[in-house]
Amino acid sequence: MAAEKERYVAYVSTYTQGDKHGIKIYDVDLENGRFREKDQVEVTNSSYVTISHNNRFLYSITDFGVESYRIKKDGGLEMINLATINGMRGCYISTDYTNRYLFVAGYHDGKLTVLRINEDGSVGEITDEIFHKGLGTVAERNFRPHINCARMTHDNKYLLVADQGMDHVNVYRFDAVNGKVSLVDVLRSELESAPRHIKLSRDGRFIYIVHEWKCYIDVYTYEEKDGLPEFEKIQTIDTVKREKGTPQAH
Repeated sequence: MAAEKERYVAYVSTYTQGDKHGIKIYDVDLENGRFREKDQVEVTNSSYVTISHNNRFLYSITDFGVESYRIKKDGGLEMINLATINGMRGCYISTDYTNRYLFVAGYHDGKLTVLRINEDGSVGEITDEIFHKGLGTVAERNFRPHINCARMTHDNKYLLVADQGMDHVNVYRFDAVNGKVSLVDVLRSELESAPRHIKLSRDGRFIYIVHEWKCYIDVYTYEEKDGLPEFEKIQTIDTVKREKGTPQAH
């Protein structure tokens, strides 16, 4: 008897203007390159979702904070609970690598929120919250902090937080016992570049920072030396083809 083919499920989050179902669930047909909708979840403005590293739970942004879901065997979702983030709605959500903490980035209020994750996957109390401060350079939009992304390094020691409004990435040391963060470094980007998203290589040795306004990616190496994080920029590469004579990112 042939082994059963590996099954894939896709979770697509969306704003809910005119539709109260913020998460769509699809079976993925890899052979034919198709998504087949199998279910949908009622949640307001699910602008971002993340799955725990043990693949057991899904967490979603909502207008009212964050919602947790248990992932069923067939890929469906069963709601566990709703937790407040004590601020304006978030735009990005991620977990640490022990599946014990949740990080929510706030674009509108420039707030980073850390919440505890309980053993049953439910979201618990807030363990830390930090408002970014300062004034940016673009008065039309980026005149104040706008946090767009918060990602842990793979060793679970440092939290990288991209601030689109302030044109830099804050590096926070993470206390996994108490769920607290403390600033230890800042990776500065070009003015008006708007760092928006952070990606890490599979082995955790390289950091990729995507910049929205100036359309380039900064590549850093990462390692910890003597109890401190060390980052070295090794590349800056454009993400768009520029016309002849157009200045490139530096």
